[in-house]
Amino acid sequence: MKTYRLATMIFLPLAMILLIAGGQAGAYQATVVYWELADAEREGPVILSPGTGFDTSVNILLKNRDQRYGAIVLFPSCSFDPEPGGVYIENWERMMRGEEPVLRQAAAAGFYEPSWQACFPDLAPFTHKVYVPPSGEARVEMAIDFRRAGKIQVLVFAQVYVVNPERFHEPPEKPAEFADVIRSAGINAAILPIDLYFKVVEEEAPRGVFTLSSYVELFVPTLRMEEEGIGTFDVLETRGQIPFALEEYQICRPRPSDEYNPEIDRSRVRQIQLSSGLGEQDTCEEPRPNPCTRPSISIQPGVSPDLSPAVSPQLRGSAADPTFTLSGNFSVKWTDHALHPAFGWRVRAWWNSPSGWRNMAEDWIQWGGNWQLVFSYPGYTGQKLRVQYVAFNRYFTPQTTAGGTYRWKGPDRTNISQTHNEGAWYADCDGNDVHGLGEVYHEGMTMWSRLYWTGEINPLRSSSLKLYFPNTTFDCGDGSGVPWSCASKDGRVWLIAAHALRNGVVQHEFGHQLNYEYWSNKLPAGSGGGHNLWSCYNTGLALTEGFANFMPFWVQHQARSSAPNAADFDFDVESPSGACQDETNEVWVASTFWDLHDSHADGNDILWYVHKGAVMAIFLSNGIASDGDSRGMSDYRIIYRNRCSSGHETYIDNIFNQNHTD
Repeated sequence: MKTYRLATMIFLPLAMILLIAGGQAGAYQATVVYWELADAEREGPVILSPGTGFDTSVNILLKNRDQRYGAIVLFPSCSFDPEPGGVYIENWERMMRGEEPVLRQAAAAGFYEPSWQACFPDLAPFTHKVYVPPSGEARVEMAIDFRRAGKIQVLVFAQVYVVNPERFHEPPEKPAEFADVIRSAGINAAILPIDLYFKVVEEEAPRGVFTLSSYVELFVPTLRMEEEGIGTFDVLETRGQIPFALEEYQICRPRPSDEYNPEIDRSRVRQIQLSSGLGEQDTCEEPRPNPCTRPSISIQPGVSPDLSPAVSPQLRGSAADPTFTLSGNFSVKWTDHALHPAFGWRVRAWWNSPSGWRNMAEDWIQWGGNWQLVFSYPGYTGQKLRVQYVAFNRYFTPQTTAGGTYRWKGPDRTNISQTHNEGAWYADCDGNDVHGLGEVYHEGMTMWSRLYWTGEINPLRSSSLKLYFPNTTFDCGDGSGVPWSCASKDGRVWLIAAHALRNGVVQHEFGHQLNYEYWSNKLPAGSGGGHNLWSCYNTGLALTEGFANFMPFWVQHQARSSAPNAADFDFDVESPSGACQDETNEVWVASTFWDLHDSHADGNDILWYVHKGAVMAIFLSNGIASDGDSRGMSDYRIIYRNRCSSGHETYIDNIFNQNHTD
């Protein structure tokens, strides 16, 4: 077996240097410790069976960025690939009519066997914790067991805690000392993702061979021509072998408008009702006339009623050219191993004409994965059709660092009828191509839909956000050479592969883009650069990062009369105890925004704004006059006091005081 040393440090090619020229990104994901792959076997034998021991191990080198504080990294005892979500369905067409019973739960006992397992045996005596000194290093061994062949992402999320030197004068050495540091810290300072990539080939069951690889090598396709696409899979051939996220096919999600008009958008935000309420209450009404909430519509289990907007015919042909009606359904396989509807993707009808490929018609895929195209095209009579599915929308566009979009295609057809059903197909983004794209796209679409329909806030920028996924080259301008996730004021977002599967990262970075748009790219002094959740920095950084931290809670936790489940997010927004208590800490800023929004009474927080978009509307409508002006969360105490119901001003003060941002 070959052993070699690796590092995640990267020399940027000239093209990438030109792409990122102009300074560092304006906003980072929280970070304290980063990692490099030190020693690893390049290839070796495996036994693809549980209970046979580990197939290989790698040495991870942890490096602390902070010169002031030591850090404790808490690893899980073992990590696995996700359990399957959803339910198994035998027949797609009958299921969509509500006629097919659920066969069994996907993750029911006895049906699930993870394809890999990663453990940290050397850390067991220290309850899976390791100390990394200020500006120092620590080495950790990770043992890996492969259970199945295929393209595999081994993904581990570790929690990072800051060691406060004012309380702990010596580095922790014993398990009790580690526990004391974490208990005093209260919240983690950052989440450290460690991701490794392998190709495992079965030779003679149960034996095989693994090869260490990379995300780009395994999962990023090369598509040169616009009409090209990755191959899709027929849903009807799954025969109960792949589960469906059934609830996703039943929840109506109307697609937001593509219209972008900054003056109108800002005017609408300023007109949002700013009354406030007291006590534990909530309002269920959606401010916009959401077609999914029409009382005349009754959604039955397993049935997808047609609530899509009327399809606009795209009649580009002459009167002599026939009109075609194409329809179908498209899904995406996520890393939970289940199929989800491709809500918000783009569908295109291509013709391989004698003079080259022609894009005849295109439209959006609707909430249940259904789509329809009505079109005519000069000279087209049903020959040589290709249906293409593109991960693109007006809000954001996932793309490679070279700017290429991700596209899939169905089988090429000949001599279709004027009414053609393409059938149900899916893109496999679970260990096949663009691993994790399903979750990335869904998180972005959910944010767009929720902002537009519930918040009455249009998050669109002048052009679709460029979402570079996976980011394997850009270090966000900090000079470390380590790729990370971040956003810049010109509408670009970088997302490392591991953050595709970290809940809220996409919505956090898109929260920065929302801030940039409504503040005309003006940011307060001190904003941007590296940071962590635990420490205090300056008012500008805490304000902008705190608002971005607030966004995933607002988007995902709609029942604001209850507290969000802290396990679903990077920190407990209701009680971020342990973090530096000041308006220069981003977590307390996020908690202030949340307490202004939620109707869950805690401590002295009993006020909430009636309109679900009001807290954001007030913030977005009260930006700074000039780029670099001083601004912090305490400045918004008076602003929110002046925009609440009469007599509620003291309750605003209570919220700011309770969150140390006054």
